[in-house]
Amino acid sequence: MAYAVRRPVENLYLVRERDRQRTRELVVLALAAVPPAVVLFLAIWANLETVRLGYQLAGVSKNREALLERKQRLEMDRAQAAALARVEPIARVAREYLAAQNLDATVRFAANDDWFLPVLGRTGPTGLLDQDEPLGTLP
Repeated sequence: MAYAVRRPVENLYLVRERDRQRTRELVVLALAAVPPAVVLFLAIWANLETVRLGYQLAGVSKNREALLERKQRLEMDRAQAAALARVEPIARVAREYLAAQNLDATVRFAANDDWFLPVLGRTGPTGLLDQDEPLGTLP
């Protein structure tokens, strides 16, 4: 039976020369592909920015609509709160009570359902309100 003995090939003296022509062609091809790639990336970036700005504009528009609606609601609330028919009974009760009590009292308004009732707070020695006392009821 014969065994094949494998011997290492000694190619120490074989050297491959570089092909300068093919290296130059490879560099030229790579440099030629750079400008179209840059233009392509710039076009994609511009498109993505357009889409992002569109979404941002839609969000700002929604926010503006919500703020306009809130402004209208607040203007209606202010008009309702400043209506003479609403303010007059409150002022009358406060005036009557202050006429009957001392004039050094502090008057503030406490919420009672939809109405604001004047509440008298007597100031103590510290200058703070000691006790709250309702002024009356409204019709």
